[in-house]
Amino acid sequence: MSEIQDQNGPPQPVGEAYSGASEIEGCKLSGLGLVALIPRKLEDIPKLKGPFVAKVLNESDDEIAFVISSPQVHNLMNCCLAEISSDILFVANIEISPHIRGGKGVGVDFYANLSKEAKKLGYRFLTGYHNDPETARFFINRGRYLVEEVKDELRSHFQVLEDQEDDESVLHTIQFLNPEDVDSFIKPERVGTNADSKIEFRGRLNSLLKS
Repeated sequence: MSEIQDQNGPPQPVGEAYSGASEIEGCKLSGLGLVALIPRKLEDIPKLKGPFVAKVLNESDDEIAFVISSPQVHNLMNCCLAEISSDILFVANIEISPHIRGGKGVGVDFYANLSKEAKKLGYRFLTGYHNDPETARFFINRGRYLVEEVKDELRSHFQVLEDQEDDESVLHTIQFLNPEDVDSFIKPERVGTNADSKIEFRGRLNSLLKS
């Protein structure tokens, strides 16, 4: 795992003096409160002690990179988020320290927080891409759909997602932050299918395209 070094000094403590909000202007990410993303499950890891803090590393008009740290481990989580359309929030990168991996629930907690905050900001879709089916399975098991399951006539809505990485081997996934959007966007026969079915479905499509 690569390490992102903070060149702007130590993280600021969570509290009234530090809201954790981004200073981006012109997109919904300007309202993101980083403190709300800190996984509470970190408090259950014996070797870690708070305070847990969040600090912006860099930001642009439509993107923010930040780190979540503790006094013991500076880079617990590194994350980069991007607004790729007015209703799509894209997780461009996330790196999780070995200290907090392995069934501790930190990743699940983080994504639950991110989903909640993204919906508050007005996004309808939380998206990302994954290099292999097993990584994608983590997200699919928690309700995401593959972009291939979107209705053909609506697929163009997510072209901006597919444009983030055109390698045919990666899997693009979509979390619908408004449950009613599932039936609107997903092919009826694909609604509610499990991870095995989704990955098999994508494999069949790819085989057809290559034949």
